[in-house]
Amino acid sequence: SAMWGVPFLAVALAVAHREAGGDQGLRAAFYTNAMLLEPTTVTDVRVTDGVLVPPHSSPLTAPHAGHTEGAAGREGGQTATWGMRWDGILSGADTGETITMAVNVTGGIRLWVHQWKVVESWDREINSTLLTARWNFTWDSNVVYKVRVEYINPPNETPAALTLLWSRAGGPLEPIPAESLSATVPASELERQRMQAALGTGFATWWRPSATTHVHLPTGVGFELATLDTVANTTVTGGVVDRCTSDSDCTVLPGPHTYNGSYTMLTTRIRGPASAPTLSVVTESAHIDGAGGHAAVLLMTIDTHGSGGNAAGIQFNVSASFLFDCLVTGACGSVAVSVDGTDTIVAQPTGFPAVRGVWAAHQNGGHAAAPGTPDANGQACVIVAWDNSTTITAAASAVKTVGDCAAQVKLSRERVDTALTSQYGAVGTADRDTVDAMRSVVGWNTMWDPRIKVATPVSRSFGEEPFEMWLWDTYFCTLLASEDSKELAYSNLIEITRPTVRGNVPGFRAAPTTVSDRSKPYVGAFVLLEHYKKFGDVWIVELLYPSMLMWLKWIATKRVGDNGLVFLGSDNLPRTYSDGAQCKTIAAKWESGLDNSPMYDDLEIETAPLDQTCKLPIYDVGMTGLYLTMCTAMAELADIINKPDDVAYFQQLGNVTAKAANALMWNESAGIYQNLLFTGELSSRVSPFNFHMMMSGSATEAQATVMATKWLMSAEGFCLTDNATTTGSSPTTLPSNGILQLWYSKEQSDNAICSVGAGCPQTVNGSAGYVQVDDNQGRRAEGQAETSAVPGARELRRFYSAVNRDNMVGFDALDASYADIGTAGLWVHQTSASLPDGAWSLDIYWSKARKDYQNIANPVSRQYAGNYVKVAHLGWVLPTPNTPPPPSPSAMCKFGLPSIAASDPAYPGEYWRGRTWGPMNFLVWKGLAHPRYADIAEVREARGRLAATSQALLLQEWREHGHVHENYDAGSGVGDNVRNSNPFYTWGALLGFVALADKGLV
Repeated sequence: SAMWGVPFLAVALAVAHREAGGDQGLRAAFYTNAMLLEPTTVTDVRVTDGVLVPPHSSPLTAPHAGHTEGAAGREGGQTATWGMRWDGILSGADTGETITMAVNVTGGIRLWVHQWKVVESWDREINSTLLTARWNFTWDSNVVYKVRVEYINPPNETPAALTLLWSRAGGPLEPIPAESLSATVPASELERQRMQAALGTGFATWWRPSATTHVHLPTGVGFELATLDTVANTTVTGGVVDRCTSDSDCTVLPGPHTYNGSYTMLTTRIRGPASAPTLSVVTESAHIDGAGGHAAVLLMTIDTHGSGGNAAGIQFNVSASFLFDCLVTGACGSVAVSVDGTDTIVAQPTGFPAVRGVWAAHQNGGHAAAPGTPDANGQACVIVAWDNSTTITAAASAVKTVGDCAAQVKLSRERVDTALTSQYGAVGTADRDTVDAMRSVVGWNTMWDPRIKVATPVSRSFGEEPFEMWLWDTYFCTLLASEDSKELAYSNLIEITRPTVRGNVPGFRAAPTTVSDRSKPYVGAFVLLEHYKKFGDVWIVELLYPSMLMWLKWIATKRVGDNGLVFLGSDNLPRTYSDGAQCKTIAAKWESGLDNSPMYDDLEIETAPLDQTCKLPIYDVGMTGLYLTMCTAMAELADIINKPDDVAYFQQLGNVTAKAANALMWNESAGIYQNLLFTGELSSRVSPFNFHMMMSGSATEAQATVMATKWLMSAEGFCLTDNATTTGSSPTTLPSNGILQLWYSKEQSDNAICSVGAGCPQTVNGSAGYVQVDDNQGRRAEGQAETSAVPGARELRRFYSAVNRDNMVGFDALDASYADIGTAGLWVHQTSASLPDGAWSLDIYWSKARKDYQNIANPVSRQYAGNYVKVAHLGWVLPTPNTPPPPSPSAMCKFGLPSIAASDPAYPGEYWRGRTWGPMNFLVWKGLAHPRYADIAEVREARGRLAATSQALLLQEWREHGHVHENYDAGSGVGDNVRNSNPFYTWGALLGFVALADKGLV
């Protein structure tokens, strides 16, 4: 059966091995493991007529060193898991021809053609079922069609051969002739393979689900560390950071993490509140000198924070398991604990030498009374090593005691610190702390996966497992990584630049999903150019240029209107090729990267037939500016690899769009570029995306000046004012009786009001972590209600929904799930006529996303209502005594750039409706830094203010909690005050990158 858009291979059993002459065929590599690491054989044997076979007559003619399962299995007529990779070039068709390829295969299979990963079925080898699919594309003779095939043979299956087939111009499927397959692999592809293979090796925290699991590559053996508190009967393992909205819930503080895992540090609070912990455990790892990363020490140290806290009952544990290969194939090997008194864990992976972990001896030379028992200094250590060479064995044997471990860790720690201090200064200085934050968030979030090799998802805790890569997020991560590791930057750059067969680099892709219907902000080409300018490697340009060209052509065809401007959209594709949101309004908004931005309120997508583009009826100035930046960057990249015709093509595209944008999107009276509705009207909603015409230098000097002064350095615009990072006023002391106090429970995700005079804070579920809400005006209060019946007042009652886990006060249940649980002990006036001037209206607001009713009266709270919608009016209350008037937008915007102008009615809302984001600050900074505006004093001033406020914003929570947030409150600079701000998200570090780049340090 045919499937739209997927490729085809056919499996033939017992096909004779045939060799072709010359350079015909594909280059083959054989592996004794399903991760395709450390090839046993790389052969130049050619194959003809599309037939791909193992390079020897039997897949396991001799056991690999340290591997015995294969020989035993063959005696019973079975084979162990093995893998193959073929590389080369496909040629021989004519421009315009429709080519059909197909796959019919048992086992795990991946197929790439010209950067397209057109088959990803790596987990199918267990059940050995037959996969049949087919894929079409139009041949372009100007393209070099690189081919890569990766295959895992199922355990206990007869060795298979694969046959690549194609159909040309509607003809029958037939084996690809030998003359159309070349084993010559481009130099840029060989460099990619070498770099990524070298990057993913040794011990590091490669396993995304657990930051306390140290994994060895290439074997995939992981050692997970745990702290056991036998007094509290708890075990602590796991992730990197957590939110810290109160002293009781801040648990993990990340420390340094070199990108290759040569040194890492993580502090976990075990006992006591976050503000005054009484016992924590510091976990450090370090590679053992001389072992090439294949031997390491894992040191755990008890920290009583100088309090003399009791460390009794604390033990450490280590367990070994097989990851990656094991999960894919089920061929996990075995784990055993030796009985020779050395407490050694021996992990014997399939196809590799063993990996061992042993508890280090205590300082007296003897082992602990029990494995994992801390010594007199509160320390215990595990030594891990791969039995791959005598060098590694010798290095591991040189580190025997806990003291040896501590010395190795100290040496590694000091190396890192010395190098950083010489470049950025001592810990505590702004630039040094900024770099520490950048390296920590990138290092701890970096992982390995067989499908993508070494890569850095946005966060360990965000999105689907085992990985989820978001487009502009990952491109920005490459810039962060480039500060210290070109290889890690390049690996991420390569793995995110994987166009779909339609040509677009998808908005995100995960192990099970790729969204082919849309893209995300077009930052790839200019990021690639940034890397070339920094490192000067032509090969990375040659490798990725074809994919960038495909992407740009997709944009020009699918997203650029007849007027030359870019609109948002979603292609109407079958469900198989996206996430089910295609051709829906939300998908088009997602393409902007700004999800719920007020700029797209009240817009509905225009539907289109199958395979056509559904359009959001707005020409987007931000995406138009990024498209122009892409055209400019592509022209420079084309010039680097000597493609003059392409240079002219990109320049012509850019000229058309720049002319259109300046004619149709610039609003002279407003002093800003604005989005253009399909109706021909300009939209008054302004966000940092409205400045993107500066990134390509397409805005004039006069336009740049007015945007900087009227919008960026304006309190009503984007808050780069002189008081941008000042703190708020002192809390106001409020009387308790009758004051409607605002309380919040993180556990319940619930806002609730109550009064001390009416039993506050003993609300329903009062044990569920309710805390009183603070802001820079003091304790938040929603007015002063009556505490007894008075003429013209009505009694409020309290309601609770177990379904929504939500408290509210009112007169009647607004939803059938809400039960009346009794009087609130408060009365509100039904008319304001008898009250002094300035009475507040007490209303009910509703958030569908949070399933939360919130009672609001205070004008300050109304400013913070965000995505809450008013649903009912309850009455009138007196203002809270000594409550200052509601602040102006400038007083509520201390940390620019808010994601919507401070004067916008949506500000300060949640997510993209007013919070500050690293990527927005970075892109605006890039525009301000364009050489065209270098001599404009106002632009230089705005650029300097943006760099300073960005760094201050990053360091505020980094220094306090070790957090690098997805987004921040533009008023308080806090990231922890909402649920939808991941606390350890890579692109948050762009705030620091802006500051370092502004100083020329990166």
